[in-house]
Amino acid sequence: MKKKYLLMTGMALTIAVSGPVQTVVHAANLPSEKLAKNVKQSQEFNAKEYADEIMEFMQKQDATDLKSLFKAIVDKENSDITTYGAKNTEQIKMLWGAYIFFDFGFVGQSKIFELFQNNTKGYPQLKALPGLSDDNQSNGFLPGTGEAIALPVKNNADGSTFTSYAYYTPHKESITENADKTVVMHGGFRGNIDSGNDIPETRTFYDKGYNVLYIDNRATSKSGGDYVTLGQYESDDVIAWIKDYLNVQHANQKVVLYGGSMGAATMMSVLAKAHPENIHGLIENCGYASTRGELEYVYGMVTGLLKGFIKSATGVDFAESFLVTKDNSDKMFEILDQYYTRPKANMDINNSLPAEGVQKSKLTKLFIHGTLDRVVPFSNLETLEAINGGPYYEPFIADKAGHGEAQAKYPAEYDAAVQGYLENIFG
Repeated sequence: MKKKYLLMTGMALTIAVSGPVQTVVHAANLPSEKLAKNVKQSQEFNAKEYADEIMEFMQKQDATDLKSLFKAIVDKENSDITTYGAKNTEQIKMLWGAYIFFDFGFVGQSKIFELFQNNTKGYPQLKALPGLSDDNQSNGFLPGTGEAIALPVKNNADGSTFTSYAYYTPHKESITENADKTVVMHGGFRGNIDSGNDIPETRTFYDKGYNVLYIDNRATSKSGGDYVTLGQYESDDVIAWIKDYLNVQHANQKVVLYGGSMGAATMMSVLAKAHPENIHGLIENCGYASTRGELEYVYGMVTGLLKGFIKSATGVDFAESFLVTKDNSDKMFEILDQYYTRPKANMDINNSLPAEGVQKSKLTKLFIHGTLDRVVPFSNLETLEAINGGPYYEPFIADKAGHGEAQAKYPAEYDAAVQGYLENIFG
């Protein structure tokens, strides 16, 4: 499998988190024609309807390469500017710009993400974008792993039910002292495990005699769901798997949560919500504290370091065609929130659920991070440590390691840190 971490670099996040987890406002409560406050209005142009028109257009696209797809996008954009009038140029371009981020980052069946993924060989620099790294290939499935298990899960985004999948691996028969303990794992951004769960992270626990339950990401691989939500609703899936599968089929298990990058954010978000009492610990590896902070940095990469490479790959200047510029960051996120993530996915991109979970939970937690992480910056570890509501436990800081590289760069030290933590929480 491709183990895909959420590739978003960052900024120093100073987050003051307090109070209970807030309920996301459902799309039905949003004014249907309200425009983002910084975007000029036009009586002849309905931004909400145009956002829907963009989505319908994209669903019909069958281009097999980035340049063909983006040519079709720009051709439509120019045609629509003619149709709706030049006075609506800014709105049209920014609605397209916000949609491109929405499609790449949140839409389950993303045409844009798929084509970017297919272009990393020609433009290896694009691997710095979320989900495009080809690191951490799996070696198939761990011994004893059964077929994918299906579980009906309520989607709290819209009240529907979808099928989530996971793989359960029983402990090594030769090691029985940890048979009553299960490590519940979740992958990173657009990660999937349908080709195998035998990767270094899972091996760490399997070789120590722990059971492993690895949950397949929603809207990504086998699991259902229409949208990736960067941990907001994925955390509900984790809770459902523990309550409705693990605690039923494998009763009396002591649970440790583990995740890397978006998976880490997902597991921290679990602790922000009502969760099973048999969760005893959390190991978070290079996770982010704030969804908005990570999205803003990815935007910064697109408008900065990767701007030229994206233009070469797509044939389009994002600043010119979609007004994707550093100065337009706040406007772009207002549009993303108002016309796409909130009404379509019922998602709050301004949430800080990971930080809330860390602050709220009294559990002992192990934080892991590389000091040279250019994807989720090291400052996230510092933020999480500062607000941690549990007992202090020494983090594993991987000197000069990049995103998700702590184990590869320091295998013995990483293993010792994990082993020491497990001994600490289980006695």
